[in-house]
Amino acid sequence: PELRAARGDGLLPADPPVLRSLARQPVALIVPLDSPLTALDWDAAAAILSGARGRWDGLGQEGEITVVGRSASASTHDLLRRDLLGGLPLTPALLALASDAEVARRVQERPGSLGFVALRSARGVRILGLRTADGVIVEPQAGGRTGEWPVALEVHLATHGLVHAQVEKLAAFGASAAGRSLGAELGFSASGTTGP
Repeated sequence: PELRAARGDGLLPADPPVLRSLARQPVALIVPLDSPLTALDWDAAAAILSGARGRWDGLGQEGEITVVGRSASASTHDLLRRDLLGGLPLTPALLALASDAEVARRVQERPGSLGFVALRSARGVRILGLRTADGVIVEPQAGGRTGEWPVALEVHLATHGLVHAQVEKLAAFGASAAGRSLGAELGFSASGTTGP
């Protein structure tokens, strides 16, 4: 028994984990409504959010950029670093606020600002698209449903081994019309990927 314990036998489930993505909520980049911008090049967005670029000059408007977002404890920071910034940290000049609603409000009031919020909180602001290297503009609303939008909060169901019937019922509800409707009310779109 001691040798098995030393090898770690029995410490972890033998079955691989199964991760089901039930729903996605895109993280939108937002600017004030009166901004002339409708999209940013992917690289320009990454440069702004990382702090490598601090001015709008040459991007369709002029002046300094203020990046506004949730506080560092928000999961959106990790998503942006991983999925948009290639591992770079967010700008140290980030104006960090407590909620997405506060971020949207501050962006409304502050000319020259660029914020990031969950799509459902992007009210009273202009939502930007991202322009890929080949010139295609991806919008968070449509790209969130297709998976093309790079940054999204996700609701996952993670299991190991045999799945209890109640867990299957929860997953089935999430995929049902009623579950998708509830998710849509909260700003999420149905997903449905499964993987280890």
